[in-house]
Amino acid sequence: MLVFFKLIQSILLIAAFLSIQSLVLAEIDVKIPIYNKSELQKTSDNLDAVRMSFLDLSKRQKIGIREINLEGETTNFIQIPSEYLDYDIKNFRWGATLQHNSKKDTFLLGLWKSGIVEFSRSGEVLSEFPLNNISHSIEITSEGNLLFPYSWSQEDESQITEINTDGDVVWEWSAKNFINKHNFKMSVSSREPKSFVAITGAIELDLDTIVATLSQANVIVFINKKDGSVEKFITFSQNEWSSNNGKR
Repeated sequence: MLVFFKLIQSILLIAAFLSIQSLVLAEIDVKIPIYNKSELQKTSDNLDAVRMSFLDLSKRQKIGIREINLEGETTNFIQIPSEYLDYDIKNFRWGATLQHNSKKDTFLLGLWKSGIVEFSRSGEVLSEFPLNNISHSIEITSEGNLLFPYSWSQEDESQITEINTDGDVVWEWSAKNFINKHNFKMSVSSREPKSFVAITGAIELDLDTIVATLSQANVIVFINKKDGSVEKFITFSQNEWSSNNGKR
């Protein structure tokens, strides 16, 4: 009787284990509730054609670009070749960023220590820009260049870089002079102690202006591309606009 009981117990444990394994291995459906389609229709004439894309990190051995519709159904998946993923680096996924180029219908993937890789919708590698200084965001400028921040930069390095389609640097900016001039109290992250300002975003406001976030200084800056000066900025600690003359 005892043997029979242990046999039943073993069978139940095995069944439970297999059930857990099946849950882990199963594809997880992404559900997106839409509460007010009229609001969404203000930005799109055809909601059925709306797609969202992101870097799917849910499976370590199957990392890729996943595209879904508003019902959460996968419409396309591009698996990232293993040579672009350095699993030996503990934080290889930090700062991973993805941008869709609507004009070319391609995907620009930015990976720390690997650079920027451009994929076709079918997964073909179209271009590569081997860069160390890429993280958090890639913006396509009005001239078709690529603009991106470097969150783990050192004080003497550039915090923002812009390259053309040949990979040549056409513009870059350092926050050092701005930080020193205003003597900001830095809120250095314990996870990123060697990062100068931990810049997490840079976008083109217009042809002459770049807006960037300096997260460890709690500042958003408006940069003049012609001379690199900061025309105005907002500090979150004080929630006030300031001009570059230091007045509050």
